[in-house]
Amino acid sequence: MTFRGTAATLLEKMASLESADLEILRGIDRQDYPAALAAIARAYRPRIGAFCFGMLGDTDDAQDAVQETLLGALDAMPRFRGETSLRAWLLSIARHKCLDRLRRRAVRLASELDDETPGPAFDPVDTEWVRRGLADLAESDRAAVLLKYAVGLSFEEIADALGLSLSAAKMRTVRALERLRRRMT
Repeated sequence: MTFRGTAATLLEKMASLESADLEILRGIDRQDYPAALAAIARAYRPRIGAFCFGMLGDTDDAQDAVQETLLGALDAMPRFRGETSLRAWLLSIARHKCLDRLRRRAVRLASELDDETPGPAFDPVDTEWVRRGLADLAESDRAAVLLKYAVGLSFEEIADALGLSLSAAKMRTVRALERLRRRMT
């Protein structure tokens, strides 16, 4: 593979990869992006979907965000250098797609309120207590908790996905979980 890094670092990374990750990386390295995308969809769609649903709280929005994430990954493959894990890279793309959807949702709701025209019924408080607790967290805190506990990323991968230092990722995740626990009791 032609990814940047020392041979020892590359071998260490390769030894820890799952077979699906190797298939994806080989596809990217060969510039066979459709094959790499198909392997990503098989291996990571459920994780990406769980994360997007946790961020957005809506099944249809989450499914759309998963598709946007896969298309975003396809677009970004020529620039992927293997500096982070595939999971962190993909979930970083998913996070940005979810944040874009949340921003558009906020703009749409604000314009509906400004127009004073009746729009679709909007109930910001879900009856399910876990979703309500997650929804009350800031997006960055919600993302950290979901990446750790719903998707199962390591703190290193969370740091990569959120663009934080390792200590900041740990601190954000722990503090967000504490806030979530307080809100849910």
